[in-house]
Amino acid sequence: LDAMDVAGDYHPYMEQHMSKQRLDEHGAPLRPPSRAAANANAGSAECLSCYGAESPEQPCCATCDDLLRAYGNKGWSSAEIKLEAPQCADDRPGSLKETKGERGCRLAGWLEVNKVAGNVHIAMGESAVQNGRFIHQFDPTKAHAFNVSHVVNELRFGDRYDGMAAPLEGAARYVSPETGTGLFQYFIKLVPTLYKAAPGAEPMSTVRYSYTQRFRPLQLRAPTDEPVLDHHDHARASSPTAMLPGVFFVYDFSAFMVEVTRYRNTVSHLLVRVCAIVGGVSTVVTFIDWVIRQAKARKLIS
Repeated sequence: LDAMDVAGDYHPYMEQHMSKQRLDEHGAPLRPPSRAAANANAGSAECLSCYGAESPEQPCCATCDDLLRAYGNKGWSSAEIKLEAPQCADDRPGSLKETKGERGCRLAGWLEVNKVAGNVHIAMGESAVQNGRFIHQFDPTKAHAFNVSHVVNELRFGDRYDGMAAPLEGAARYVSPETGTGLFQYFIKLVPTLYKAAPGAEPMSTVRYSYTQRFRPLQLRAPTDEPVLDHHDHARASSPTAMLPGVFFVYDFSAFMVEVTRYRNTVSHLLVRVCAIVGGVSTVVTFIDWVIRQAKARKLIS
């Protein structure tokens, strides 16, 4: 889980306020949620080696996530170390040994980002910042096996008020064997909003949003050495390509601010409306009665 924005700030492994929970192939939890503690394992009772990737900020790697993060910060490939290091290969909670088979993960929590355009994404591989650039390290030959199916249970930007729309909540997107994996992108337009529960009430600052979406399939066959040909039979690229599979929430702020004020009708207002309706009905009935009596007086109606 990473974030980046147009201000040039990169936030790999944004896990400080997130919890992760392993799920089976039916979506049932396999174990209680675990909360990451990025860069907080220096005082841990068990200080395991980072295998050369130690730093003053992270002298120990107590979990597999810590080890992968340390390798990513160094710009090193973790393809081999995550198969051999005890943090990732043994039976302890959080090891990669538990991820075998058709299993998923549930993420819950909140993120703090700058108030500028950017994106939050969940993608394949390990993230790192190298030479001022944010990169993902992954093996393209294994990209076809990365399942990007997902369900958005809750997504909001700021506090919520009664009746506030959340269009992305409940969205479920699944990839099929025919479509394969790919890149899901949600382009979210954020609208700063001031909400007042009543005229003169203290305003609450929040953000509403709308979105559009796009899916780019990877369109890979099983890994092969045969080139991919376009409709002119020209070699375009070798299969597979290096597109990054994942789910990206790309957000941008609107230039406008909306103020929402909720007005509630009082009892006196209701009584006035009832009286107006009764008076209107009485007037219409009286007019119809007058028309009928005039017609009878002129013998137009027997």
